[in-house]
Amino acid sequence: MNNKLCEIAALTQQQIKEINLKDLLFSDDIPLCISAFDEIRSREKSSVSIQLRLLCANGTLKWIQLSLSQKPNKVERDKYLVAVIDDIDEYKKLEEKTLQAQHQKELILNIAGDGIIGLDNHANHTFVNPAAAEMLGYTIEEMLNKNSHQLWNHSRLDGSEFPESECPITDVLEHGKVHHGKQETIWHKNGTALKVNFISTPIEEGEIITGAVVVFHHVSRSKITEPTHPAS
Repeated sequence: MNNKLCEIAALTQQQIKEINLKDLLFSDDIPLCISAFDEIRSREKSSVSIQLRLLCANGTLKWIQLSLSQKPNKVERDKYLVAVIDDIDEYKKLEEKTLQAQHQKELILNIAGDGIIGLDNHANHTFVNPAAAEMLGYTIEEMLNKNSHQLWNHSRLDGSEFPESECPITDVLEHGKVHHGKQETIWHKNGTALKVNFISTPIEEGEIITGAVVVFHHVSRSKITEPTHPAS
């Protein structure tokens, strides 16, 4: 073993030599470790890599990446394995924070009363919250990756075509300025015209506009008896 292993485990070489690898692991992760060893012993695999929690001498848990492989020496490869242990604790903590942030964002999107829609730089839907899907009469799956203008903003109130080049909602994708709209017409899946107030905000990475977030609030609903351009 090298000194790095001793540093990761907070133990001396002598202390590590006197114990089994399983004694260094968090109890819940031991079955996973045993399974990895069994895969190599049975020659199902020549190498395996797994993420485990190490129980350090000070009582703290630390995430490691354990990579096991057969010893290059063919004569002794059934008796010995080479184990490489990498300290990935900081990476796992960052991963956990990212997952928590993502979960919080999803909770906010799911409970929000206003419709919230994410667009890419081609005005296609990247995310849709339940309120937006319900307001427009679609399922979320029906809306994802579809063009927003063609789906629910394609026509004026009188049924005439509404060119995307004149659309204030997607205008932010070109000019990068936040746009507020009141009593704007958008379309329900069943051909009903909806009046909404909205705010369309660009998403920027450096100086590049990569998309937009549109938040809209339903104001009123006007039924069109024979819409000239029903929703796609």
